[in-house]
Formats: sequence, C-alpha cells, structure tokens
Amino acid sequence: MLVLVLWRYRAWRPVRNLTILSFVLVAVQGVIGMLSVAATFGDLGLGAAYPAFVTAHLGVATAFLAVAMWNATEVFRGMPPEMAVSPKPPTRAVES
Repeated sequence: MLVLVLWRYRAWRPVRNLTILSFVLVAVQGVIGMLSVAATFGDLGLGAAYPAFVTAHLGVATAFLAVAMWNATEVFRGMPPEMAVSPKPPTRAVES
C-alpha cells in the first residue's frame, strides 16, 4: 500500500501521510511483538517488562486500526487531487 500511494497518489496528502503512519505503526508493532516474545521465552532479562510490552503491543494495534479506518474514510470521501479536475461536459446526441 505504501509503495502504491507513494507511486501513484503522492499529491493526495492526507492519504499519503496516513499510509506512511500506518507503515511506521506496523514496523513498531513488529519490534514490540519481538520484544514481547523475547521477554517470554528469551534469556534477555526482560521478564519483568512483559506486561508493559503486551500493553504497548495492544495499544499500537488499536492505533493502527484507528489510522486504517481514518485512511479508509479519506479514500472513500473523495478523489485524489489530480483526478478531481472537472471532466468534459457530456455531449448530447442530436435528434433528427
């Protein structure tokens, strides 16, 4: 999605920014998930921080859902700027 938005819809600023934010949240989600698993099964001494990692993981997931829904409303609300140019008026067929 990020590649498509940056390639085709870069001028559609709200959608572009929300898509970049979604990508960042997914990356953060991956890191927090990795730390959560490491706290559970690893020998890194992170066992005491496990509840904080799980809570942060849930919080980031909730934020991602909110940003995805916000992005969807922006997409369905209107057209991208370059497509918003008014089309040619329809031509009427001449009746004989």
